[in-house]
Amino acid sequence: MSGLFNSYEEDFNDTVRGLREGCSKLQADIDAQSAHEKDPTRIYHPPPATGPLSRAQQLQVVQQSLSHAKDLLTSMMYEMTDLAPSEGAAAKEKVGAFRKICNGLDREVAQLRQSCNAADRTDLLRFGGSAAAGGTGDAFMTEADADTQAHRLLALQTTEKLQGGTSTLRKAEAYLAQTNSLGRESLNTLRTQTEQIAHVQEITNDVDAEISRARVLINQMQRTAIKHKIAAVAAMTTLFQAYEEEYRDGVRTIRDESEALRHSCDRKAVGYKAPPATGPGSRVQRGAHLTTVLAQVRELVNSMEYEANDLPAAHRQTAKERIAEYRTNLRTLEEGIAHLKADASAADRLDLLGDIERRKTGAGGANEAKDPGALDDATKAHRMAMLDNTAKFKDASGKLLQAERLLNDTETVGNEALTSLRYQTETMQHIQETTIAVDEEVSDARKIISGMQKVMIKHKLILTAIIIVLLSLIFVAIYVSVAKNHRNSSSKSTEATGEPITSVAPSLSWLSSKLKQ
Repeated sequence: MSGLFNSYEEDFNDTVRGLREGCSKLQADIDAQSAHEKDPTRIYHPPPATGPLSRAQQLQVVQQSLSHAKDLLTSMMYEMTDLAPSEGAAAKEKVGAFRKICNGLDREVAQLRQSCNAADRTDLLRFGGSAAAGGTGDAFMTEADADTQAHRLLALQTTEKLQGGTSTLRKAEAYLAQTNSLGRESLNTLRTQTEQIAHVQEITNDVDAEISRARVLINQMQRTAIKHKIAAVAAMTTLFQAYEEEYRDGVRTIRDESEALRHSCDRKAVGYKAPPATGPGSRVQRGAHLTTVLAQVRELVNSMEYEANDLPAAHRQTAKERIAEYRTNLRTLEEGIAHLKADASAADRLDLLGDIERRKTGAGGANEAKDPGALDDATKAHRMAMLDNTAKFKDASGKLLQAERLLNDTETVGNEALTSLRYQTETMQHIQETTIAVDEEVSDARKIISGMQKVMIKHKLILTAIIIVLLSLIFVAIYVSVAKNHRNSSSKSTEATGEPITSVAPSLSWLSSKLKQ
């Protein structure tokens, strides 16, 4: 075999050997942790969370070694093609065996990664307690108490949930990109069909002269549609007024609810009592109800704007001015609700952490110690951490809702594009059917004209035959008359016979001139 192939093989064996040693070291550390969990008397030193001796760093080195082994395997496969046929079979067997080794190591490393993550999670939960405050070097070796482990478990669960939300957002972004590409394809198809429709319309304009009879029917249909539209305008005016009444009721409800929520946020009021944190009477529930009512009012304004386009021109401008005023009021209400929800969130936060301002303005430290609503620093810190986690959850939920809303809007645009596409397809089919019908009518007209031409030719032939027969009869009559006169005048003298001849000669010349004409 070639020297390069042998060097690749030696490097591969060394890499696999080092990789297995690293895996064995990590597995031994994990086994020591498992033995310590079963028998706490056995000594176990957890590795650091970061640095060269951490499990994550060692696992990264193992992964790099595995990638290097795969690269060497690829190089050996490339060099195998340049070997002689006798050596190629043996090299092929070696490469197949090396590939099996890489596959097995890949599965082993994947399983080891899961085990290392679980071991790091266990070390993070169990080790590193209050001894860290003493400044000893073995602070991380000390097992934490139950409360610290519970808090760390909660923090880990929160982190996992945040990671899950992040992955969901990435999937939503990928789906949005895919939806955008589909939308672009639909728009391209729509543009192509629009060009085809324009081409068909140009063809249709060429046959407008042949479908003039259809315009009469269309005019009649337009007159009927105008009558129906007049009746519909009256109904639309009534519907617009009903929307305005519902808008006023919704704005009145928003203002009443906002005033009630603002009063519940006034913690300095006399006889203030904190509302419940959840349920219909909570500030969060009231804020959500305000948002729902505001969305309903916004839909009413959109409906009014849609109906205003169908109103008569005399009332349309006034209706649009009122709609613009309604939209301004909606923006003002939306800003007020946003500020009010922020105040409500701050008030809920203060209620959760305790009335710190009142305790500061109290009689002194003795009163603070006796106050049952007072919270110690550890509890306040724990609640602050919980509030921060809740805020992060709300932020992630808001992003998910925004992504869902964007997906719904994209789906709506796609459906509208498909509807327009379907409508234009039907229009093209209708135009094609109309063109075919016009072609059939033109063919029928051509057949009728051809038949009329044939009939005219027949009539001309018959008329020509009649004229020829009449001329023949005239010639026969003249011939008979001339012959009869010739027999009658044969017994007379030459002078007497000259008169009929002179009298007939003008008649023959006159007939010949008429025939020439």
